[in-house]
Amino acid sequence: MTTDETTLSIDQLIEQGKQDYATGDFEASISKLSEACQRLDEKHGDLDPASGDAYFAYGRALLQFAIQRNTVLGDSAQESADAIKEQEQAAQPAVAATATKAEPSNPRFHFDDQPTFGAAAAADDDAEDAGDDDDDDDQDDFESAWQILDVARLIFEKGDDDASKLKLADVLLALSDVSMETEKFDEAVPDLKKAIDIKCTLLPADDRELAELHYRFALALELSIDGIAGALEQMDKVIRVLNARISTLEQGTADDEGKGKGKPALSDADKKEIAEIQELIPEMKEKIEDLQTKQETEKQAKEMLKSFFGSALNGGSSDTSSNAPAANVNDLSTLIKRKANDSSGNSDKKQKQDP
Repeated sequence: MTTDETTLSIDQLIEQGKQDYATGDFEASISKLSEACQRLDEKHGDLDPASGDAYFAYGRALLQFAIQRNTVLGDSAQESADAIKEQEQAAQPAVAATATKAEPSNPRFHFDDQPTFGAAAAADDDAEDAGDDDDDDDQDDFESAWQILDVARLIFEKGDDDASKLKLADVLLALSDVSMETEKFDEAVPDLKKAIDIKCTLLPADDRELAELHYRFALALELSIDGIAGALEQMDKVIRVLNARISTLEQGTADDEGKGKGKPALSDADKKEIAEIQELIPEMKEKIEDLQTKQETEKQAKEMLKSFFGSALNGGSSDTSSNAPAANVNDLSTLIKRKANDSSGNSDKKQKQDP
């Protein structure tokens, strides 16, 4: 927190934090919004409705900062990998020349003709260690965003009015973004579903925001386990909303009705929006075709596996039944079904706990 922030009011901190967010200065936004949230808690207590907007803005800033930082680190790592690859390619002619004179002492030369640089190897080790640290930092950034957004969720869940419900939906969408960015697609699905249910209840059926939400939900379902059928359903809803929007624009607004005979003249803005939607619909249909192809491919793969394992079991049943030694009648261990160890199951899955 800077000296200037101590002299700003809560409203000024929030306003300036949002301005920093809009300009992409997420670190400055985080600093101001975190101070605003702390003061709100001191003034109103924890989870007070007056703090909801500030916590949501704070969580969004943390999320965007995590995404930005992750992107920068990813680009840096790729540049380092490309540089090492160039060094190795440049050294290959020298390796080939020396290889004719003597057998390489390093076995790796014999298999892939890739030189092992002492400095490069050490750099690789350092880069790997640094990469592990960066991965941990990335997870911490996203975890911080999740925690703050979850506080906002708890606050808005208390509200019964439509405005609070819409804000809750926006928070759920942000939470789903955290899950998508950390590749926890199955966790994004329930948050997206809740958000869409709220928005579909409160927004007009032809609102283009609904089309965007159905599309985002389709992407999450596609990447989740056994979710292609649901993704196809959501893509159908995307096209349905877009077509409904075109119909609404072509019919004109309610203010234009009754002013004259025939259809009202479309404004330039309406014509432009219709043209945009008409360009989107073929792309959505192409996405549906891709999903259908993927669904059919997965179906065929499952049938092949089922057929393979089924024939393998049937083919080996007679031999195993005739050659297997008789089980010891007194050996009860053969009757006990031991549960396989599941050490990896949900250890990495983030548990959502209300404070």
